[in-house]
Amino acid sequence: MAGSDLFTGRPRTASRRRGAIYLALITAVCGACQRDTALSLYPVQGKVYCDKQPAEGALVIFHPISDDQPDGIKPRGFVGKDAQFQLTTRSQHDGAPLGEYAVTVLWREPGDEDEPGKLLVPNHYLAPTESGLRATISVGDNKLNAFHLTSE
Repeated sequence: MAGSDLFTGRPRTASRRRGAIYLALITAVCGACQRDTALSLYPVQGKVYCDKQPAEGALVIFHPISDDQPDGIKPRGFVGKDAQFQLTTRSQHDGAPLGEYAVTVLWREPGDEDEPGKLLVPNHYLAPTESGLRATISVGDNKLNAFHLTSE
């Protein structure tokens, strides 16, 4: 039984049902996209040192702690020779959403195509639950305290 159209009372055809399903899917997908792009981002700058030296080339990743962040949003940035990084979420240096974050740092020696370089920081800096690094992003420009890592 096909059922009837809510507005006309006429029987629904298979093509009308398909059209309604497609419309519902498109609305759901567009709604999800809009929520992501509507998420406000705030500029974030920080510094990373390892054994008091700039961790040049390290990748800094912010992992949301709360459940109110959309899945997959992990702002990140690369550390420059001056130890500074700026976070990127959607486009270069656009910042990060408000919230509390666990921070991880991946830093390796340069490698080649077949082998990644040697890890320059201990493994615990790679795990959000073990790194011990935290940050809070608030409204406005965020200049974070420097992260000081040790190679041991």
